[in-house]
Amino acid sequence: MKVTTYAYKLIISNFRNEIARIRRASSTLQNARTSRTSDLFDTRSFHWLSRLPQILSWVGIRGTRKG
Repeated sequence: MKVTTYAYKLIISNFRNEIARIRRASSTLQNARTSRTSDLFDTRSFHWLSRLPQILSWVGIRGTRKG
């Protein structure tokens, strides 16, 4: 009985997380529709800038392996 209640709670929490993720995605989509394309480009470029060190390190690792 304990196992089933635990599994039930796990399913409920996963379902809640999924709903929250869908709500976040829909709200960001609505914000993207209302905002200008320049704002969208800014957020995209900021995302790439935040990932830049990871990308550079990955490229550097690949370069050292080849050389």
